Parts: sequence; structure tokens; C-alpha cells
Amino acid sequence: MKKGLFGASVSAILVPSVYLVVSILLFVFGVKTGLEKIAGQRSSLTEAGKTQTVLQQKESLLRQIAPEVGAQVEVLANAVPEKNPALTMISQIKNLAAVSGITITTFKVGGVNAAGAVSFADVTFDADGELISLISFLNTIKTLAPLSTIDTVKINQQAGTASANTRIRVYFAGYPTKLPSLTEAVGELTAEEEGLLETLSGLSPPSFTTLFPQEPTVRESPFN
Repeated sequence: MKKGLFGASVSAILVPSVYLVVSILLFVFGVKTGLEKIAGQRSSLTEAGKTQTVLQQKESLLRQIAPEVGAQVEVLANAVPEKNPALTMISQIKNLAAVSGITITTFKVGGVNAAGAVSFADVTFDADGELISLISFLNTIKTLAPLSTIDTVKINQQAGTASANTRIRVYFAGYPTKLPSLTEAVGELTAEEEGLLETLSGLSPPSFTTLFPQEPTVRESPFN
């Protein structure tokens, strides 16, 4: 059998050429893959840098506002409690009546409306006193915490003594259940929010008495 005239020469050239082409393709593929990985690493580093910047800003802001946060949280909790504050409001009204020369004869707590994000409970009471003192007393209720509004009021006057049947609405709302993302930037309070916080700070907070447990004592007589 005769071999082709260029068989050996073509094979000698073709085989290295194939290896060369394959090597070039592998090199190009490797370079492309490497560049994509480098780009991905750069993107990850950029995102990590942004996250670190946000966290540093949050840390700095929290350090600055830490002394104020406790007082602001207390103000908001007193103004708009998490749970029904009807009993707290009754105590506030009783204390106000005592210093205003007003006699409270009856109290009644109505149903709770929890249809929206902010809930309210109705508190109805009858109050007696001099007309001027009674009007001043009713106007002062809006300065008490928790936050409330006068829904209805009926005033009757006889022989120099006035009586008022009043229904107020006391508001409360649940606290947020979803915290913002850790990497979400923290914005400062707007002028409107600061004004609202200042208004709520002006409300007279309720006073609470802390009862401490007493140590057991020995009774002289077990029947006393």
C-alpha cells in the first residue's frame, strides 16, 4: 500500500496545530472564568464595604442617642401603651379630680375597638363640681397620658352646682413586630416626628407604685 504524498507531513503539522488550538481554547476559557470570579469577588467586597459603612453609622448613631432613647421610649409607652389603658386613665382622672375639687360619682368602661392599627376603649364617668372648675377639669384631661379625646360631654347646672356626663376614648396600639434589616440605613427623626415627640412629652404621665416583698415576721398570736 502506498502512502499519500503529503500524509506524513500533514499529520506532523495537524496534530500540533490541534493541540495548540485546544490549548488556546482552554486558556481563553480559563481566563474568562477567572475574570468572572475576580469580578464576583470585587462585587462581594464592595457590598461588604457598604454593609460595614452602614453598620458603623448605626453604631455611631446608637452611641449618640443612647442617653435619650430610654426617656423617649418611656414617653411613647405612657402616651400610647401596648395594652388597654382604661384602668390607668381612670386612676389619672381620679387624681386630677382630687386636686381640682371635682367629685367623681361613677365610672364605666365600655367595649374595645381594635379594628385598625390603633385601638381605643371608651371610659364614661359622671363628675360634679362648680361650673368653672368642672370645665377646667375637662379641658385638663387632654393633657394626661395615655392619649385620649373627649367623645361626648353633657353638662347640667342646678343651684350653682354643675354635673357632667363625659365619655372619653383612650388609645393604645401594639408595638412593631418586625425589626428593620440590619444593613438598612438609619434615618434621623423628621421635624414633624420631633414635634410629635415633644407634644407627647408634655403629657402628664401616670404614677405607679412599686410594691416590694416584705420579710416574713413571727406573729405573737396565730389567730391575728
